[in-house]
Amino acid sequence: MYNSIALNDVKVMSSREIAELTGKRHDNVKRLMTELANQEVISYPQIEGGNKSANGVTEKLFMVNQRDSYVVVVRAQVSLCRG
Repeated sequence: MYNSIALNDVKVMSSREIAELTGKRHDNVKRLMTELANQEVISYPQIEGGNKSANGVTEKLFMVNQRDSYVVVVRAQVSLCRG
């Protein structure tokens, strides 16, 4: 589930993985992550390129550390369950 970055051996999770884990839409999870970062609840996520779609657009993934991923998962379950 967690990808390990070899440089610092820091465990990170992508917004796509969080969306799949929580059953929420990826765009809603990214929006939630941005809101939490603006409120200084989590660190600003690192943005990385994901898979390329058939029309050539590369998906943007937000990467967060292990602590922040726990916060996002819980908040996604609570705040996004209404929509």
